[in-house]
Amino acid sequence: MKIIVPETAEEIFKTVVTLFGSKNHKKYFAALASLYTLCSYIPEKEEAVSDATEKIRPAVKYIEAHCTEKIELQKLADMCFMSKSQLGRCFKSQYNTTPISYKNRFRIEKSKQMLLYDVLNTAQIAEKMGFDSVYSFSKIFKQYVGLTPTKFSKNKNGLSI
Repeated sequence: MKIIVPETAEEIFKTVVTLFGSKNHKKYFAALASLYTLCSYIPEKEEAVSDATEKIRPAVKYIEAHCTEKIELQKLADMCFMSKSQLGRCFKSQYNTTPISYKNRFRIEKSKQMLLYDVLNTAQIAEKMGFDSVYSFSKIFKQYVGLTPTKFSKNKNGLSI
């Protein structure tokens, strides 16, 4: 039997389809081998992480650990050994948002969990998550979720809005 050595993933796929249609056991195993080769083209999760993601990882971790505090963009940029504009471009390319919007979205996600499990009331959550006021918390919450915190909390209990 002639061994086929395909060059691309598309050629490997065509080989697998052709060989699986055969009733010959040798061709069946050749198809399996080709299928495993095709799977090897799938990048590992760690390999799929881009260079830009690795560069801004310290900033992301800092934002998530200090989301309730005021964060200076220059400090984040310094952590990543880049300028503020480079940091902004990397965030935009990796997360399709700015570092500040990333921070706000992260705070809102944590707030949603607190509201879902009735941990604290809206005013307490606003204070705990570092918002200047309940009004600013409600405004940003509605911007990201589409509902006010109160309506979100009532809606989770099955009540109509």
